[in-house]
Amino acid sequence: FAMKDFEEEYGLDKFAETAEAYRLLGLIDPELDLLQTTLDLLRSQVGGYYDPKTKSFYMIDSFKQGGMADIILAHELTHALDDQQYDLQKMMGVAKNNADYEFAVRSVAEGSGTSLMNLFAMQGMLAGWISMDAASMSAMMADQTDSIRDAPPYLIITLTLPYMEGNKLLTRETETMSATLAVPKAEDLDYAFKNPPRSSEQVLHFEKYWQEELRDEPTVLDLPDRSAEFGDGWVLQDENVLGELGSFIMTAETLPDLATVQGQLSGRWTNEATTGWDGDLYQSYLGPNGERVLLWTSIWDSDADAEEFYDAYSAHASRTNSHLQMVLLRGS
Repeated sequence: FAMKDFEEEYGLDKFAETAEAYRLLGLIDPELDLLQTTLDLLRSQVGGYYDPKTKSFYMIDSFKQGGMADIILAHELTHALDDQQYDLQKMMGVAKNNADYEFAVRSVAEGSGTSLMNLFAMQGMLAGWISMDAASMSAMMADQTDSIRDAPPYLIITLTLPYMEGNKLLTRETETMSATLAVPKAEDLDYAFKNPPRSSEQVLHFEKYWQEELRDEPTVLDLPDRSAEFGDGWVLQDENVLGELGSFIMTAETLPDLATVQGQLSGRWTNEATTGWDGDLYQSYLGPNGERVLLWTSIWDSDADAEEFYDAYSAHASRTNSHLQMVLLRGS
């Protein structure tokens, strides 16, 4: 299903081109097969999925027994109900070709499913109508943890955070545990589905989404194709947006470990160097003999914010032996 979906939504060639850009950005290892790693991760992590194209949901065999199946079912049926009200396929379509925007929209859909799933699970276990087999739960979680540790952090983070941070967004709670216990307001759910956030910045700092006086819409960069400047045979192969979340991953000294409970509950996904993000666009170019050049342009709320990111990335590049060179341009 994932292979078919990737091919229809992006095209497998496009997926491969994005992988090359991520390698140049230092987000994945040079030798990593991004497609296969993504499929392996989904195979180990996904218990069920809802397909808005066919209005059907599916349960994975290894997750189909006991209380866990009931909890997964609650999540997927929430997607089905939300789809009836808000047309999830149309909603996701507005973010096409902008990975950061897509992350933000997914945070609404997955935050809604996660919120109801959490409330359903807690009430069910307290009332005794959901029972969990501790041994099978432990074995399943061990398998999931192993696959998380084997995958690149950028992939884990962008696939996982829409569930956790989306739950925080919809409940307006800054702590994961508080969000798990909170019930989103009906008017907040309705507004978020009809007017989803447009960036990871608005998800990670949800006051920039909910509060009108603090609302911070991203600057959309529409940059020209510069392949002619490189010479004959060069082509613009891929372009996309990293957002504040991607910028954070490029500057963080250490990343929270989502394979641990502590990492899931207390992980922070932004830092001082990236809170001034306002917009970005990378452009990945391919030469006639397989050469590659990547240009990444970012814009910041102020010169001071740009300088802070520049210093943080320079330190990160020194630690990781990155070959990406930054040029800082001040002023408007």
